[in-house]
Amino acid sequence: MKKLLAMLLTLLMMLAIVGCKTQEPVNTDQQPTPPPATEAPVETVAPTEEPAATEPPVVEVTYVPYSLDFKNKTGVTITGLYLYPAGAAEKGNSICPAEWIDKDNDPDETHYEMFAYILRPQAAAYDLYVEFADGTNATWAGLTIADYDKLSLKDGVDPSTWEQEPSEAEDIVLLDAVRAVGKTSDNFYPGYEILGLEIKNKTGKGIVEFYLYETGADPKAYPSMIPNLINEDGSAVTVWGSGKGGLYVFNFFIRPYAETYEVLVVYEDGTTMTVPDIDLFTPNGDGFRSNEISMKDAVDPDLTEISYDDGDPEPLQYIKDAIAAGIPVDLWYPTY
Repeated sequence: MKKLLAMLLTLLMMLAIVGCKTQEPVNTDQQPTPPPATEAPVETVAPTEEPAATEPPVVEVTYVPYSLDFKNKTGVTITGLYLYPAGAAEKGNSICPAEWIDKDNDPDETHYEMFAYILRPQAAAYDLYVEFADGTNATWAGLTIADYDKLSLKDGVDPSTWEQEPSEAEDIVLLDAVRAVGKTSDNFYPGYEILGLEIKNKTGKGIVEFYLYETGADPKAYPSMIPNLINEDGSAVTVWGSGKGGLYVFNFFIRPYAETYEVLVVYEDGTTMTVPDIDLFTPNGDGFRSNEISMKDAVDPDLTEISYDDGDPEPLQYIKDAIAAGIPVDLWYPTY
């Protein structure tokens, strides 16, 4: 044991001596090792926010009523007459009849002159575009229009010979009379909708008053349509009778746009029914808007059918003809 212990002590002494010889002295002249380089901080930039999407500004259009005296002295029939702001892409509706004859071909000289009532966007100047029966056309450009102007399309189809001047007093009286009726010459009523409808009374009762109006409005703010109905024999209707195959109405109303409308009917016995939630603008699955109101019960408005009828000519052509004639079934026109 002592020998083993001596050997271990000897070994430890030798290791200590080796350890001392192999240890390198500290170099005091050496510069301290700099700390590891650090990356420069990255400058962060806040993400630029996209500008909020904005709706295009709504351009308010001011419409001006004009009472104008037109005369066709061109020597040819005119098929289209359009007055619109100078240079506009849209010409609007034609003012004249489909075949507006000239003075030379007007036997009683009552048709070549037209007293027109129209509404147009306010503009500094207007163009008058004219279509002739032979397919040619002409534009009278840059007109400054005033109420009660007279525009004589004379001495041929060249606008250079046409004349514009104020109307005489006797013609102003006639122009005022046309304006008082309220019907525009081109059936254009800005701010209102043309509601072409087929209306059927299948309630089993006679109807003496019928009103169509926007939901929530005063029903009698508009006239009843019943006094304006005419039977097939041309006689006036005082009671709109019920029955399949009876008198169906194919006509139109002029009304402000509304999501839904209502109908109020008054029966000859004094009772009434209101049909609510009449949607005339949402298309059906085939893309067609409702054009029929068929009342099928005198008491329950839920049985009234609001739908699209694709019959031709009844009701499609009949409604189209009524709108072209420009006389709404209740004779109500907006005022401006």
